[in-house]
Amino acid sequence: TEVFAFLIHSGAGGLSLQSAAIAVHPYTFSPSASTKACNYCLEAVGPMITNSPVFWNGSLYFAYGVGVTERKTLKPAVRWSQLTPSFSGGALSGGGLTQSDTINPPGTIGAFFPAWMTDAMGNFFVLFDASGPSLNPGIYVAARRPSDPANTMTTVRRLVRGRAAPEGDFPSASYRYTAYGDFSGASFDPQTGVWLASQYGKTVAKYGTLVANVRL
Repeated sequence: TEVFAFLIHSGAGGLSLQSAAIAVHPYTFSPSASTKACNYCLEAVGPMITNSPVFWNGSLYFAYGVGVTERKTLKPAVRWSQLTPSFSGGALSGGGLTQSDTINPPGTIGAFFPAWMTDAMGNFFVLFDASGPSLNPGIYVAARRPSDPANTMTTVRRLVRGRAAPEGDFPSASYRYTAYGDFSGASFDPQTGVWLASQYGKTVAKYGTLVANVRL
């Protein structure tokens, strides 16, 4: 399993687009998430890198959706990774996986739609949504400091508790499906922490929106 890193290189011949394949851990495709209203009905988008990777202090940070099995049930989870690209003469020559881990809530609760950012101190934050058969869709954040043990998120906090489970865009159909996560995002703040934005279940017919500054 590989991801591709790209670099716009300025050389003697002008600008060129370079790429390198970097090996990462294999993954299982992410299923849709479950809610209190229905099973496997909430969009979880799968293994898409839905935000721009972050380049900080020589490394690329990103996250994407994967599938994990708990209690013989496949559910969505979030995998985050740090890659370190390598260069030769200023040109991209390859790279390696520095660290990686999967954000996997307990039991049948799934995690999905990540957004991520580093702050000015190099602390790494991963925003994600979570829901399950016993949990309404809410917003959470995981974080780690550069000095923390590798391959771990040492802090996880709930930002907003979901208040309701959306009924779905097609609630009367045999196959229920609800679009979700269209504006999960993260932004750098040069002074303190990072800014995060996402949605949560507010009523059966409406989503709520959270915009928050978080810090370690």
